[in-house]
Amino acid sequence: MSRWTSLREEIDRARRDQPRYDLTRVTGVIKRLGDRGYCDKSAKHWLSEVNGPKGMTIRAWSRSADAFDNRGHHALRLKALRFLADGANASMPDHLRLGPVLSLRVVMDRAGRLREFSVGIDGACRGTTEGAVGSRWYARVDLTETPEGQGDCGHPLLHAHIGDDPDDVLSPRAPLPWMLPHEALE
Repeated sequence: MSRWTSLREEIDRARRDQPRYDLTRVTGVIKRLGDRGYCDKSAKHWLSEVNGPKGMTIRAWSRSADAFDNRGHHALRLKALRFLADGANASMPDHLRLGPVLSLRVVMDRAGRLREFSVGIDGACRGTTEGAVGSRWYARVDLTETPEGQGDCGHPLLHAHIGDDPDDVLSPRAPLPWMLPHEALE
């Protein structure tokens, strides 16, 4: 059995056998980010819950959030990160001109079990000189409901995207072992 196949089985088993997911784990991480000065301290209150299709519940940033991601969804503005600039130059997309953003979306079924999630950070690297801004950088962890593609070259259920353009169709992705949204946030 390939490692790819064993990862898929591990994720299927974890998803099937998991207890109800406690979203306070996510708000706990966000609270710690605020307490450490990486985001607004009230950000832990900015998550909203809406009803999705087929009885699913979707947790994501509300209108109170202080930023938008590259897709126009509400996001959390981050600051004081070691390797990402707090402000970006005019060549960056509009949503990054004030600094890096954190996107978050969690989908749970009627029983409260995790079905999908996406946690991402998008920003610009710090330049090599004081105050300079480098190139764009992003990383995102996605758990999808169903696999996309086929075989070892397909789109794994749980994977990371890393690169310089989150909108690039051919962005590199790497399969990941089972993790929960709060672990991806950490």
